[in-house]
Amino acid sequence: MQDRQHDLSSASLARLNREKNSNLEGNKCGLCNFYPTWLQRFATPRSFLVCFCIKNVLQGMIFTYIIGIETSIERHFQFDGKTIGMLLTLGPVITAVWISHLGSRGNKPLWMGMGVGATTIYVIGAPYLDDSIPNNDSPFYFAITIAVRIIGPVLGYLLSSFCLKFYVDIGRRPDWKSDDPRWIGAWWLGALILAIVIALFALVLASFPRIMKRKDNDVTENVSSYGVGDMTTSSTATLELREHQDPTPSSDTNKNRLAEFKEALRRLLRNPVLLCSCGSSIFTILGLAGYFVWLPKYFEHEFRLSKSNAAMYSGLSGNVTMIFGVLLSGYLMKKYHPSSGQVAAIVAISKYVYAFGLLLIMLLSDCNFMSDLPGSLQMNGSLKLDTDCNESCNCGTVQFLPICFRGTSHQQTYFSPCHAGCKEAPSLNGSVDYSSCTCDSLSLATPGYCMETCSNLYVYMVLLAVIKLIVSVGAVGNLIIDLRCVEERDKALALGFLATMSGLLGFLPNPIIYGSLIDSSCLAWEASCGEKGSCWVYNTDEFRYKLHGLTSACLMIAGAFEVLTYFKVKGLLLFNNKNFES
Repeated sequence: MQDRQHDLSSASLARLNREKNSNLEGNKCGLCNFYPTWLQRFATPRSFLVCFCIKNVLQGMIFTYIIGIETSIERHFQFDGKTIGMLLTLGPVITAVWISHLGSRGNKPLWMGMGVGATTIYVIGAPYLDDSIPNNDSPFYFAITIAVRIIGPVLGYLLSSFCLKFYVDIGRRPDWKSDDPRWIGAWWLGALILAIVIALFALVLASFPRIMKRKDNDVTENVSSYGVGDMTTSSTATLELREHQDPTPSSDTNKNRLAEFKEALRRLLRNPVLLCSCGSSIFTILGLAGYFVWLPKYFEHEFRLSKSNAAMYSGLSGNVTMIFGVLLSGYLMKKYHPSSGQVAAIVAISKYVYAFGLLLIMLLSDCNFMSDLPGSLQMNGSLKLDTDCNESCNCGTVQFLPICFRGTSHQQTYFSPCHAGCKEAPSLNGSVDYSSCTCDSLSLATPGYCMETCSNLYVYMVLLAVIKLIVSVGAVGNLIIDLRCVEERDKALALGFLATMSGLLGFLPNPIIYGSLIDSSCLAWEASCGEKGSCWVYNTDEFRYKLHGLTSACLMIAGAFEVLTYFKVKGLLLFNNKNFES
């Protein structure tokens, strides 16, 4: 019986090798029957790694670019934070699991080249790369992809910072500057640039072969990784070849695909390591997505930065140090081959370092701007804008134009010149001269807050950079465990399953939870024609405590799931030491 299984396995392996060398099996680079010889030199894992990294950078730029321009979109369309958050979360939830299943059974590069859901490049690209390289090289390759992917959010923030320097109507220049609360940046400019670049680069990704060309011994290792006689757990390449031989799908084929999907999903739901990883991913996404979505607005209000500078500092906040941490972790894993338990322990520790680090930052980043509010804070937590000196002015909150009165012994910020009881007239040099201010006629009036910024911004940036450096050491190990804890044919579906569950339970409720909680810290809302718009003034103490406190709590729960993973993952083989030694 064993000899018969061995013969069948050898025959199947030989057929696989023959089919992989056939021009009809999609192992060449090209599109639409265009497969030039000079292009075939790029049909290698390293070439795909370069393109995979570039695509990840572009995808990361999209997400953080939208975050960076969020305030301008709110001002332009009078959205609130919850609406913006919902726009960022629907795509991954709707598309991840089905695309991961269909893409794993079809032409992976073509699926990646189609721009279908934000998670497609990740849930299909990572297994495609992992199938093309030996297990021992995976940490190094994935360290590069994760490290380069971090550059995407940085560039996205920088692009938004650049675009927001221009007014939304580029042909018109308003009277106020970019640091004025009324400023609306050219949010559409970067979106147009990214759309063109991604559309062109999609053709490059789609040109890669269905099955990556590899050495014969790599194919042997890949097919036999779950046992010689168990052909039901062979590489996904076998499924792709079989489907490519019969390109016309029948009703029976569709039924088989559905049955395969159900059976694969059952395997995932019975996998304790994957379920623990799923719980950790959900709470990690819930916490960190909310944190990074609201970080530019936090910088804008906590440190009183312009929209452009807030986006820039958000992109630079520790992301550079994360690159070094990820590359270091990949190097150490490739060199020392830690056990699955050691990797899981590092991931769990990193979650708690992140959680307690955010609490430390929360305590050390107070700028004491609550003493410089544009009004008087009441006992019930509301902000009173009207006083006896402006009762007859009928001031509203359509526009926020803070004005500071500096006297010899005091200073006071008002919501607008109207709230200070001022009459305004332009002076000869183009600035605005406020005179006859009934609330304070003796002090010098200047536009803006009395307290403009504070040095705690740099304390925040340095501490966050150190924390992210430590935390990033566990990034590669987390991905390796997710890929190794399932059968090889289920890798793409496993990542799609994690992305879908993280989207449903992490991304989807995120704007409701974070948006509602942080909106409750608002002291003065934009009001136009009886409609409530975006928030003008926050209680910065509440904003700081709620943003960092909620994120820290989510990371602590995620860490608890990683502790469970540590006990469940023992015995899992992450590296093929035999192949490494040979």
